Formats: sequence, structure tokens, C-alpha cells
Amino acid sequence: MARKRLETPASNSLEKGIIGSLMIVLLSLALLPGNSVVLVVFFVCLGLFVAKGTLLENSNLARRQTINLPANPWADFVPGLVVLIITGFLGVNLGKFALGDYYFAQSLKAAAQNQGTQTYNLQIKALSLAPDNTNYHVSYSQTNLALADSLAGQQGLSDQQKQTVVQLVQQSIREGRTAVALNPNRAALYENLSMIYRSLINFAQGADQWSVAALQQAIALDPANPSLRLDLGGLYFAGKDYLSAAQIFNQAVTLKSDLPNAHYNLAQAFKNLNMKDQAIKELQLTSSLICLGDKTTDCDQVNAEIATLNAPAPAPQVAAAATTSAQPNLPKAAPKPAPKIGTQSGEITP
Repeated sequence: MARKRLETPASNSLEKGIIGSLMIVLLSLALLPGNSVVLVVFFVCLGLFVAKGTLLENSNLARRQTINLPANPWADFVPGLVVLIITGFLGVNLGKFALGDYYFAQSLKAAAQNQGTQTYNLQIKALSLAPDNTNYHVSYSQTNLALADSLAGQQGLSDQQKQTVVQLVQQSIREGRTAVALNPNRAALYENLSMIYRSLINFAQGADQWSVAALQQAIALDPANPSLRLDLGGLYFAGKDYLSAAQIFNQAVTLKSDLPNAHYNLAQAFKNLNMKDQAIKELQLTSSLICLGDKTTDCDQVNAEIATLNAPAPAPQVAAAATTSAQPNLPKAAPKPAPKIGTQSGEITP
């Protein structure tokens, strides 16, 4: 259709410009992921192309033929030029996107080959071309953290190297928070930020609370995800807040009753709360989920724990009061308060 239209005498520069713009946009949609800007330009150009015959020819060309006005070449040339300029601007931006995606893909290949410095430099190039891409910021935050961990594990660090570790850690936090700021409604970005803080618990004071805060935000955005609750319960468990850990693990079990890790972690929390009967029940549920077909090491471990808990306890020399194991339900307690992301800077001083 476009080819036949261009071959007609009525075709002018404006129409050629619109058709050229449509071809460029269609090519970009075929080769690159689409976005709202590209789609808007596509439908605008398509509408201009369809309406050209009725709106432009019936008004301008027909009027020239009836009153014999001389044709003005600029009237056709300038609109077509404007359309081509707009499409060219769009093409430049899409080119930057494509180049950024290329650098990012190369950085992933370098990371797979354990080329940390190359990965770091390629991701910087990708970010310079597409600073609003949250995936780039997430990967760059993880790269900084991995480099900091690798450098910190070396022996006999100089003062300059120690400072580099601190800078890499701070960059990791900054990039994780930048990703959250760019898209505050995406739970995975808070999960990544929590992972960064969790990795720094033994390195920086307050990292555990910031990790908890980030996970709480992620859960608020994705309340049906049991994995987020497993991570949050693990943080409470590591801090020896077994009651809060049990409550969070119990929520994970409620969300997905066939998740072995949730039952097993809940059993461990019950054990530390001296709730023996509840712990045995959760271990038995874990065993029923993982001991299917061939026995595995995990299956043997869970069954061994069940046998240990079922073993008769030595007779106490003095009568003891009833423990929490006699309680039928999980006791209720408010979890430790944690700061909310966004209310403070979130910066950590190692």
C-alpha cells in the first residue's frame, strides 16, 4: 500500500516523510523492545498517513487546483522534514538503548567468567547510556558488593584498599536505593536492597534493621510471596528473635502449605522456643514433602531430628513448671521495630 501510494503523482514530501518514519519505527519495534514513546510515535505517524489523503489533499491540493494558486514547495517539504527529525531523534535514543543493552549483556558474560573489573566497567557504560534502567542499577549494586567482598577477603590490605572496600560498599547501597527510587512499587528492588544490607550485618552497625525494613516494604508490595517471609524470618532467627521468626515462618506456611523450607524453618523456631510438639509436627510435614521416592540427605536429616525430639527426656530431679510446649497456639508478640525505607538516608558507616 505504501509503495503504491508513493508512486502516485499526489505523493509529496510530507507523505514520504511519514512513510519513512513509519518504516523506522517498525524496524525499531522489530529489533528492540518497545516502549510507550515508540508506540505513541508509531500511532501518530500511522494516523497521519491514513488521514493524509482526506485531510491534506482535499484541503490544500484541491484548493490549488480550483483557484490555480502556485504550489509552494516548502509547504510540503517542511512538514516532512519535521517528521523525519522527530523520528531521527527517536532513533538516536533507541540506539543508545540498544548500545546500553549490548554493554549490559557483555557485562553478564564477563561476570560468568569471573572478570570482576571488566564487569564493573561495562556496567558503568550501560548505566551512562540508560540511567533510568532499574535492572542495570540492581546488577551494578551486586557487582560492587561482590568486588567489596572479594577485596575484603584478601590478607594484609593497605589503607587504600580498605578505603576502596568502603567505597564499593557505599556504591552498592547507593545503587540499590537508586533502583528503589526509580520504581518504588517493585518488590524485587526492595528485596535486592535487603540482600545488600543483610550481607553487611557483620560489617556495619544497623545493617540488620535496614535489611528488615527493606523486606517489610517488599512484603507490603508482594504480600502473596512466601519467599520474602522466609527471608524476613531468617533475619529474625539470626538475631535470636525466635518468636518473631516463628510468626513470620507461620505466615509463609499459610501462604504455601507445600513449601518444605517454610515448615522446616518454623520447626527450628519452635525448637528454640521449647515448643516440642509443634516442632515435631512441622518436621513431620517437612518429611512428608521431601521424603518422596529415593531418600535424600535432607530427608535423613529431618527424620533424625524427629527421632531426637521423640526420644524420652531424662527425668528431671526437680519438678518443673509447664513450659510453652503445652501451649496450643503460637504466642503473639510484636516484632522489633525497624526504620522505614525513605525516612532516613540509609547510609551505613562501616
